[in-house]
Amino acid sequence: FGNTKLMVVKVGTSVVTREDGTLALGRIASLVEQIAELIREGKQVHTQAAAWRILTRICTTMLILMHPRTTTDAS
Repeated sequence: FGNTKLMVVKVGTSVVTREDGTLALGRIASLVEQIAELIREGKQVHTQAAAWRILTRICTTMLILMHPRTTTDAS
């Protein structure tokens, strides 16, 4: 994505659920990894759904825990 600094992620219910209505955990894990990578690269990731905002926060927290020296605290 080159010099892009802001990424907007929009994921529908059909992406995170299977045909039977259960969660597609493999797809969710993949999305979390991809969002975490974008954040690690310094991208701002915005999402439309509350659940995805929570996942973005989880990814950020995971990065802080895994790489405390490369991630800065905004507070």
